[in-house]
Amino acid sequence: MNRSAIIIDNVSKKFARSLKRGMIYGLTDMAYMAFLPGHWKSRGYEARVSDAAREKQSAVGSAVEGGNLLSKVCDTDLRPSEFWALRNVSFKVEQGETLALLGANGAGKSTMFSVLSGIYAPTYGSVSYRGRLQALIALGAGFHPALTGRENLYINAAILGMKEKQVNAIYDSILDFAGIGAFIDSPIRNYSSGMLVRLAFSIAIHLDPDVLLIDEVLAVGDAAFQMKCAKYTRELANSGKTIVVVSHNLLIVQMMCRRAIWLDKGQILQQGDTHTVTKEYQKFMMTRDIGKDLKVASSTTTFSAAILDVKWHDAGGSVIEKPEWGRPCKIVLEIEAYEDVDCARLWVSISAIGKEGTVMYVSMFDDGHFLSLRKGSNRVALYWESLPLSDHSSYQISAGLRDWSGHVVLSQSYASASFDMNEQGTGCLNETAVDSRLKTANPLVTIPYRWVVEDQAIIRNIHEHS
Repeated sequence: MNRSAIIIDNVSKKFARSLKRGMIYGLTDMAYMAFLPGHWKSRGYEARVSDAAREKQSAVGSAVEGGNLLSKVCDTDLRPSEFWALRNVSFKVEQGETLALLGANGAGKSTMFSVLSGIYAPTYGSVSYRGRLQALIALGAGFHPALTGRENLYINAAILGMKEKQVNAIYDSILDFAGIGAFIDSPIRNYSSGMLVRLAFSIAIHLDPDVLLIDEVLAVGDAAFQMKCAKYTRELANSGKTIVVVSHNLLIVQMMCRRAIWLDKGQILQQGDTHTVTKEYQKFMMTRDIGKDLKVASSTTTFSAAILDVKWHDAGGSVIEKPEWGRPCKIVLEIEAYEDVDCARLWVSISAIGKEGTVMYVSMFDDGHFLSLRKGSNRVALYWESLPLSDHSSYQISAGLRDWSGHVVLSQSYASASFDMNEQGTGCLNETAVDSRLKTANPLVTIPYRWVVEDQAIIRNIHEHS
C-alpha cells in the first residue's frame, strides 16, 4: 500500500521577469486557449490557463526566484524574459516524515512551497497529497491590528474552518504554547513581530493538519521559541503528521528533519539524510565565492567557520555509533574555518528528544578556554571519563561557536542526528547489586552510586528473599 503523503512528479514552473511581457503572455495565452479545440491541447494546459490569469493580474515573475538554467527539457518553451523557477523536480514524502528544503536565495524553495500549497499550478508535472494540508507561509496575514489577540484567534481559526466549540476546547493549549500571557487581550498592533509569530504559529499547529508546510516563519521568533517549535514539530511527526520545512537556520533544520533536499537553480542537487546534505551544503556555501566573504543565503551575517559534523569515538579513537554507559568516550567536532580565527569559544549541549531542558552543557565561556582556528579543517574533541546518560531516552548534541566576548556568532549552530546509549545495569556499585531490567522510573542521567549503612539499618540483596 502506498503511504506517500506528498508526491511531486516531474514538476516544472516558469515565470516571466518582466511585468509588461508577463501581462502580454498571459492575455495571449488566454486568447489562444479560449479557441483551442480540446483534442489539440498539450500537457500542462490547465496550469498554463491558471498562469495566464495570474500573470494578467500581477507580475508574479518579478518577485520569484531566477537564475541560470541547467540543460534538459523545455528550453524551446521559454519566451523572451521567461525562466524556469523549478525544473523537472520529483520526490516523495512518506507519511510521518519530516523533510527540509535547502538552497540559496533563488534556488526555487518558495516556488516549490507555493506549488505544494496550491498558490501556483505547475507548468508541467503534477502534485498530490493525502489529508488536510496547512501551509505556514505568511503567518498572521489575516489578523486585524485593532482587534485583540483573543479576537483574532477566534476569527483566524474560523477562517481556517474551525467552529467556536472546537476553538474553546484547544484555547488554553494555544495560549500556553504561544506564551504571550496577558497580551492575549491587547490589540495586536501593540505586539512585537515575535509575539505575532508566536500566536499565529500556535493557532496553525493546533488545527491538527495531516500535512504541515513551514516556510521560514520562525525566523522572527527568539531562540527559545524556535527550539520549542522544533521539539513540538518532532512530536507531531512522531504522531504521524507529515512536515516539510524551508529554513536557512540549519540548527532548526537538523533538529526537525530526518531528510533534506538541496535545491539549486530550480533543480534537485542532492537529497538524503539531513546531516549528510547539510554538511555538503555548508561546504558549498563556504567555497562557492572564493576570495569573497562567506555569506549565509538568508542574511547579511558573515560567518568565519562552519561546524560540519560531530562523531562519537571510544577512548582509543575509533568511531562508534553511540557511547557506552560507564566507559570513556569523546565527541569529535569537525570545524571548517573560512579564515584564521585567533580567539573562538565553543559550547556543546546534550538534550533529550521530546523533553524540555538541557541534560548536559559545557562551554568554554564557563571553563575559561578558547580556540585558535586555522583556515581549513579543524578538529576538536570533548572527552568524558564516563557519560552517565540513561538508556531510556534518545538524545541529540547541539554545538555553536562564538567569539571571545560571546557577542559575535562565528558559525551556524549545529545539531547532530539522534543517538541512544548502550544499555546499562542499575548503576549500583555494591557487590550485591542486581542487574535488573525492571525499572520503576526513567531518569535522563544514571550516575553510578553505592548504598552505605551508617546507623543500625541492614541492607539486603533481593536474592536473599527468593
